[in-house]
Amino acid sequence: MDEDNTCIYTSANDDYAIYAAISMLSVRKFCPKISLFLLSSSLSSKTKIFLDSHDIKYIEKDYSSVFYQTWQYPIECYYIFIGPEIFQGMGYKYSVYMDGDILCCDNPLKIDNFNIEKKIYGVASGETGQIFGNDIENICHRWNMPHSMSRQRINSGVVYFNNHAMSDAHLLQCAGTLFDESVKSGIPRKGDDSLLALFCVLLIDDQDLGYLPNIFNYIPDRNHFKCPSHAIVFFHFCGRGVYKPWRRLSLGMYLLSIFITDLRRLDIFRQMWRFEAKELLSAAEYRKIIE
Repeated sequence: MDEDNTCIYTSANDDYAIYAAISMLSVRKFCPKISLFLLSSSLSSKTKIFLDSHDIKYIEKDYSSVFYQTWQYPIECYYIFIGPEIFQGMGYKYSVYMDGDILCCDNPLKIDNFNIEKKIYGVASGETGQIFGNDIENICHRWNMPHSMSRQRINSGVVYFNNHAMSDAHLLQCAGTLFDESVKSGIPRKGDDSLLALFCVLLIDDQDLGYLPNIFNYIPDRNHFKCPSHAIVFFHFCGRGVYKPWRRLSLGMYLLSIFITDLRRLDIFRQMWRFEAKELLSAAEYRKIIE
């Protein structure tokens, strides 16, 4: 992987696009020449101007006929599945998806023992069966799977794709089919994380999954709020006790961050994201988007 054959992408609706763009631009500190893409169903002229001014390419596509129902998240949460085939057609060997609430803190292309033959790389996030919750019995029955799904699933916050392999696997078509089948079976996969888990457990063999260290998608509560000994590559602002970096801390969390050393250390990442935003936005724009 290098900056010429790899692209970074995220997805967002117009309301979320600026936050996602700021997050993605943090990659450029470590990979100044890498191509950045934002995928969306529709973007305003103002958002497009901002993306153009920072050399972020945007792709607008309507996939409401495929992902025809939404719940807590907008349709763009499923746009992780459209990236690899698009970027394969554009000549990129690899694509790295990152959620819009992530800060890049180190070179994301510097990976030890990276095996280009694998289809998907990511950080393990518990056993696959756990994400299906109370639906697991119906899911196992619908797709004729064993009740025990102990294989570690990949968290969808940061995913490294082999574009050619995923194009051959018909990622978008298969994800769309599984989405439709889950909805019609009364066990809808209501977000990208759950749908990716279903896709992987059904269609990706063990040898085609690669697992990265936690620093490639560092989620504080999954790491007991401890700062790792190695440099974090992607800090993910999600999970218990973590606020989106553009939101103001509650008084309780602010006081905890003062007295608990690990929380105080982790708050540095929120401050770093805000510093990135200040660098990219005018004072008026910053005040408008930062709570």
